[in-house]
Amino acid sequence: MIKTAPENSELPLLSLESFAAQGVHLTAEDLRFLQRALPLRREKRDAAIRAWLAHYWTAHDAEPVDHRKRNTGLRAANQGLLALVQARRGGSR
Repeated sequence: MIKTAPENSELPLLSLESFAAQGVHLTAEDLRFLQRALPLRREKRDAAIRAWLAHYWTAHDAEPVDHRKRNTGLRAANQGLLALVQARRGGSR
């Protein structure tokens, strides 16, 4: 099942615990990557987190092998975030 944050829902703070509460178990390194890569302005950051979560759950749920689900989700979510950042490069963060 794909899990996405509705537009009006409260997004997770950038902490390990807040992502874990949504079923996404990050390492400290994963969290540092997100903190560096996410836009600084709240509205852009919130949209980027929503997109990151959508990429994560889509790839996670499509992976048939249980022990690969987490890494597959993280890879897809991080690649989506990097593409977003690259597309906006040169603009304001």
